[in-house]
Amino acid sequence: MDAVRVPRAGIPVFHALAVLDEVRYLDLIGRLSTRDLNTIARMLSEVRSVVGDVWSERLCAAFVTHMVSMATLRTSNGFDVAEMAEHLASDIDAELDDATTSTQLTSRLRDMLTVRSLAALGKAVDISQQADRMLHIPRIITDTRPVFDEDAALGPIGAVIQHTLRVEFLEDGEYRSTSFTLTPGDLRRLKVMVERAEIKEASLAHLLDQTDLTLFDLSGDRDD
Repeated sequence: MDAVRVPRAGIPVFHALAVLDEVRYLDLIGRLSTRDLNTIARMLSEVRSVVGDVWSERLCAAFVTHMVSMATLRTSNGFDVAEMAEHLASDIDAELDDATTSTQLTSRLRDMLTVRSLAALGKAVDISQQADRMLHIPRIITDTRPVFDEDAALGPIGAVIQHTLRVEFLEDGEYRSTSFTLTPGDLRRLKVMVERAEIKEASLAHLLDQTDLTLFDLSGDRDD
């Protein structure tokens, strides 16, 4: 756990959690403990409803991001809750107001790490990221490419319509990119495969609706 550090951007979040007044904190932990947090957006909505008038929108969003990341880190590594909470609080001890604030942060982080719905959401995020590469931004660039005769001075004699699929992805903690040439036929086949995947997704979602299992919808959350 020695390699686990609070990122610089997370310090304001942890400080805000530590100094949040007790009434609001109990309301916050209570809401997160009793709600079905199956999406990042749902968790953000619950956080806003409690502290939206004292925390900025940016701080609310950052709080959700760091709490989910913390839960994901714990579940994926099997860290002990109490040890992790104490380690994270001590990591930013110099940034806190006093020893009392540090103690309170440790206690509150421990509470957060034991929220079952947050732990489940963190586990879902962890499972969804079990791949060599994580898609970041896909783009399809369409252009017309001229075809010239042997004598290029005579101008083009025709053209082809070409599509280029450019994919940015995350690998080993770094953003990289690659590209693929697509013919119009490739594009149509890709469209059919995407539509089929959406049908399968809807079918599986319908089956899950008939069970007691929670369907975690993480679409759009990886960019947070």
